[in-house]
Amino acid sequence: DVEKRGSENVHLSQEKYSKIAREEMIELFRYTQLPLPAEEVSEEIETMMRKCIGKLSWLATQTTPQLAFGLLDLTTRRPWTGRDVRALRKLVRNVQPNEIIFRAIDWMVAELHVYTDASLGNLTNYKSGSGFLVYVTDGNVSNLVSFSCTKVKRVVKSVFAAELYSVSEGLGYAVMLRSFLAEIFGTSPSITVWTDSRQVVDAVGKLSSVPEDKAVMMVLREVQEFTQSNVEIKWIPSKLNPADILTKKGVAADCHLDTLR
Repeated sequence: DVEKRGSENVHLSQEKYSKIAREEMIELFRYTQLPLPAEEVSEEIETMMRKCIGKLSWLATQTTPQLAFGLLDLTTRRPWTGRDVRALRKLVRNVQPNEIIFRAIDWMVAELHVYTDASLGNLTNYKSGSGFLVYVTDGNVSNLVSFSCTKVKRVVKSVFAAELYSVSEGLGYAVMLRSFLAEIFGTSPSITVWTDSRQVVDAVGKLSSVPEDKAVMMVLREVQEFTQSNVEIKWIPSKLNPADILTKKGVAADCHLDTLR
């Protein structure tokens, strides 16, 4: 539901859907005999899990990013076992209605802030998770405008490579968004990308940096090229990085996502 409140704020909410979906999913689990943790699930339970994941994915991609990593972790696992069913049940029980608030800002002084994070080998088959959030801010008000939680497209061998790919993905989206804003408002906002990897920040700032992996080197050069066009890459402590919720389990969203209520 999209609702305008007052003359300035727009609220995007899935409260009705989340409550109904949660009740329906809890009901499904109530009458399902769960297999042992290491036992593979039956075809019937797998079908039920797919239905639940579909409902949760709609929430995770619209208003509830804190569900995204748990779903990514589940969807990369095969075959599913009783342990995975229980993980899904926990996700369902933790569903809380969120709304994203878009507050009026001064577009003439707007900036884009991107928070990125990655976790090395934390998914099935040593795949790495990556996430970013994009905010638009005028210095007084910040609005969450997009977020992403995916697998890193390559098998990476270091935390540095995983974090760099995450920075590249978030920056690429922000550059595209900036071009749209330039067409609409006639301004070209600056972009600040925040990462909790000091190594990435240092490497981007040194043109002499030459990673051994050629693919990683190409990504680094691409990020460095973007920094010539009103883009900065800065460090942020991990505990303050809102993108943590997109790459790790059990991270509280309350202190991070200040545009979610």
